[in-house]
Amino acid sequence: QEAGALLVGGHSVDDNEPKYGLSVTGIINPQKVLTNSGAQEGDLILLTKPLGTGVIVTADKGKMASSESLEEAWHWMSLLNNIEAFNIQELDVHALTDVTGFGLVGHALEIAKASNVTVEIESKEAPFMANVLEYAGYGLIPAGAYVNRDYNWNDVDFHENVDENIRDLLFSPETAGGLLISMNPENARVFLDKQNSCGRFVKIIGRVNSLGTKYLNIR
Repeated sequence: QEAGALLVGGHSVDDNEPKYGLSVTGIINPQKVLTNSGAQEGDLILLTKPLGTGVIVTADKGKMASSESLEEAWHWMSLLNNIEAFNIQELDVHALTDVTGFGLVGHALEIAKASNVTVEIESKEAPFMANVLEYAGYGLIPAGAYVNRDYNWNDVDFHENVDENIRDLLFSPETAGGLLISMNPENARVFLDKQNSCGRFVKIIGRVNSLGTKYLNIR
């Protein structure tokens, strides 16, 4: 109801875990389509939700997730990106995608490859949900993170000082993640102000450089 969408059709499956799949159909103004290509040198990279849903769900399966972590994960997974979409309408966004199953690394690479640039991520600026770093230290990493790592490893340059747990978390799949946005610094400041005035989360986590030896640098 909040999204203004209708859920129609479907069938039931008897399984050990509840699951559902959706095929989404909608209408968009052809003049206002935002894609994951077009990032430009000098752009800033912004993220509108913290990371960690996959790790928290994995910790919960092992009965190790705190109520604080679960409540935070539920909050972010059920939060629409509609306000963010509204706040960028009048801004010159060069590239945009959401962070979901391929993790932050995978989706940052989508932007970098489609735009033929190098995206640089500051690992110290990457935001994480409560206790996620602790869970990663216990090895509570979803299997999908390692699939993502193996697939994308050759396109990423990690600085030697980036902690191993942080590396795993940046590969980890997310559910209903935030928007990953590339825009110039001036528009980024406007977007930050709009988000802050709405009480919504946003953080600058990196920048766009000219294409180097790797599509993604993580420092």
